[in-house]
Amino acid sequence: MATRHPLAHVADGLPRRRRAFRWLVGLAALSAAAWFSPNVAVLTPARDWPLQRAFAGIDGAISSRSASWNWFGGIDYRDVILADRSGRPVAAARRMVVDRGLFQLAIDQADLGTVRLVGGEALVEVRRGGSGLEDVVAPWLAASARAAAAPSFELEIVDATVELVDVERRDAWRITELVAAGSLRPGATLAGWTIAGRVVHTGTPKRDLAAAFAAPLPGPAAPPTDNPQGRLRLDRTTIVTGATTTLARAGGWSVSSPADTGQGSPRTVAVAGNRVPLDLSRIVATRFDVPRVLDGVADLRLDIQLPTAAPATAGLRVAGSITGNQLALCRADTLLPLVSLERCEAPVDLSIDGSTVTLRDFRLISPLFRVDVSGRIGMPQGTWWEWAELLIGDDFALAADVDLAAAARSVTGGLQVRPDVRVTGGQLQLAAAARSEGTQRVLEARLASRDLEVVQGERQLRWAEPFVGWLRSRRGAGRGERMRVEEARLSSSAFEIAASGNSEASDLQWTADLGRLLADAGEVLDLDGMELAGTTRGRLSLERAPATGAATTTLNGSVSGLRWIGVGRPD
Repeated sequence: MATRHPLAHVADGLPRRRRAFRWLVGLAALSAAAWFSPNVAVLTPARDWPLQRAFAGIDGAISSRSASWNWFGGIDYRDVILADRSGRPVAAARRMVVDRGLFQLAIDQADLGTVRLVGGEALVEVRRGGSGLEDVVAPWLAASARAAAAPSFELEIVDATVELVDVERRDAWRITELVAAGSLRPGATLAGWTIAGRVVHTGTPKRDLAAAFAAPLPGPAAPPTDNPQGRLRLDRTTIVTGATTTLARAGGWSVSSPADTGQGSPRTVAVAGNRVPLDLSRIVATRFDVPRVLDGVADLRLDIQLPTAAPATAGLRVAGSITGNQLALCRADTLLPLVSLERCEAPVDLSIDGSTVTLRDFRLISPLFRVDVSGRIGMPQGTWWEWAELLIGDDFALAADVDLAAAARSVTGGLQVRPDVRVTGGQLQLAAAARSEGTQRVLEARLASRDLEVVQGERQLRWAEPFVGWLRSRRGAGRGERMRVEEARLSSSAFEIAASGNSEASDLQWTADLGRLLADAGEVLDLDGMELAGTTRGRLSLERAPATGAATTTLNGSVSGLRWIGVGRPD
């Protein structure tokens, strides 16, 4: 019987140990390869594959110059460029940072965490009906809207710039120091968003993104050294600080909304601006073919409460103030000023619920006019009679005063009755109110003019009280009661017109001194050599059948003491 050498089992175990060692070495090598594979992948064209997948559908291309990938420490792209189909850059960012690593993204692709864009730039060349940037991203946005589940993330933008170019006028504006923070999630609202920047009119377009991003950003594409764990720090401190700093400078603006408290309270948006240039409206006019544009600068502070499903806060509410300086309404094609205002202030506190506007405080104050409105006013709808029926149902008060001398200075070419007759002074005053009177509703209005002055050549003409008009309507408290005009009257030194009735039957009467009427008209119209005397009176009655809408009109009139001489203009 053979015997086994006592060291034979040692010799047999050596191959097994070698095999186990080789397996351990191989596993270590594979682990090392897997661990360092992101550092290798970013050196290949695969580096841009995640960007291309995220922006699949754009009418152009997206690429980067370098990147840093980590399994757990976050992702950092450098010099990300979005180009149109011809390869011309339309948007770029010096850095695009994602705070989630590859391992976290592999587990949950629906949540990208927080994405920060640093040093972003965009070139928006606006034409009628569109812009270059819209052409690139419109297909992608449409595809994202149709997608069943779009990824969600927190977006932060720091130190970005947008150049807006009016292609038709070769004029440009720059939005600088742009900062933003908010959530981009399916069904997300404005809650928690902050965006701010500074608008500057730069004139001739100068920015070239291709040249600006030709040189790479200096420094390695690695996580900041002030974070020992290698995780990219993303916080909102710089966003809030940047918004506050920007708003303190001319052209600065901000829009912010506090985070949702989750208690069903209405969402609010705060809008602020400091000497914001209104000539930026030219971009809007070009894009949407608007015939008028604004010029000047505006300061605004508005708190906007957005509509909610809660009945108590169902409407939109706006409170704050808007102040404009060196204002002008201009033609969009020639930029010729139509109306100019040195200054206009507008304290605002109003809410809109359906077709009704509730004005707690609304004033327009300028050298040209002053308007004060308070109460509830229905928006214009239907015929003027239907709107009046709506107005009489709510309490409101309106007072307006127009300085015609200031209006003549503000309107280009002045206020002209005809080419050789200009209005140079006077006042127009309007007052209207609706209220309860006992068990009934009353609507009253009054329009008057005074101290009207016109200039015809070298002649200056003046009327102390050219005309005055008023209206008084009443509606009963009973069900189905309709409004009735008790008295509507327009009178001057030469004529008087009075009307009364309702939507089914109305009556109008007039009386006029023809001689005085011709004399007043002759002051501003070319009536040389014409003489007229006499008095006219009359009555016009109108009845309408509610069922068919058929109308019957009756007219009676008379003229007494008529004398007319028309000799023409003397040679």
